[in-house]
Amino acid sequence: MSLTPILLFFHISLIFSAVTISFGPALIMRLAERSGQMALVRGVALASKPIGPAIPILFISSGIFGLLTAINVGYNLLAPWLVIAYVLFLVAMITGIGINRTFLLRLAPLVKDARAGPGVVRRTSLPIREHPRLHRHPRPDLRHGGEAVFVDRPAR
Repeated sequence: MSLTPILLFFHISLIFSAVTISFGPALIMRLAERSGQMALVRGVALASKPIGPAIPILFISSGIFGLLTAINVGYNLLAPWLVIAYVLFLVAMITGIGINRTFLLRLAPLVKDARAGPGVVRRTSLPIREHPRLHRHPRPDLRHGGEAVFVDRPAR
């Protein structure tokens, strides 16, 4: 019996698990942060915390199983579709390390230092050009240990 079906099964299962586990909670966390509700951010953070350490393990083990599968089948490791797979793998790793990790590290003090109960989260995501009219209305800002203070931000 050949090892190919077993290696292929583990490779596909692990890559689907890695993508789902890494991008699902990150997307939900960004949506919770944009809502401005501290209770939502805390809830997503608590639900996502146990699976965080598994993400790099899943990606790396999936890459190893994929490489072993390609070697076992006898594919040319520089075949165009494999090169595309390598690039997508690197993009996923860079996204996780460079974008999602940075975002979560900036959000961690807000979740850690906030008081119990609902509060308002200050926008911590990367600067996005917003419509100028959005800056004319008071916006919630997190200051003084979690108290919601409304401030009027000038247009940029």
